[in-house]
Amino acid sequence: APTSVVYNWLSEAEKFAPQLKTALFLGRDRNELLKQMKKGKDMPDVIFTTYGIIRRDYETLKDYQFDYLILDEAQNIKNPESVGAIACKSLKSLHRLALSGTPVENRLKELWSIFDFLMPDFLGNLREFNETFERPIENGVPEAGQKLRKIVHPFILRRLKNQVEKEL
Repeated sequence: APTSVVYNWLSEAEKFAPQLKTALFLGRDRNELLKQMKKGKDMPDVIFTTYGIIRRDYETLKDYQFDYLILDEAQNIKNPESVGAIACKSLKSLHRLALSGTPVENRLKELWSIFDFLMPDFLGNLREFNETFERPIENGVPEAGQKLRKIVHPFILRRLKNQVEKEL
């Protein structure tokens, strides 16, 4: 998650799932957690960290198998060529989720990058996606947009502001 919300996630986990052992993978303390991870003993159920830490430590973290990898504010990996996107995609996990209020801000390749994290090759490689969807949609070909919507719709849970504003 972004640094601005990682502590909120920790607080929410402690509030709603107090039975889970949580840990922050931040600052100098992360070296101690890495030692625990290497030993495989006394492991936390949930580890919270930031995109910045993943960018710095992905060469080490990619050696570990995670059950779940959940990205909050997943638009942080919208640029598929960025170190952050490459780092997040290099981590091994059995399951992946991406949370975002703005999955596409400027270009359709941002959607491709998030799906490439979730399910690599699901939308083809970036060149194929550009030829099949992005360029035709930008050129006003309605069938291309309809086809893309049909493909990705089953994997997107969209809630409108009026559905969640009581919880905010």
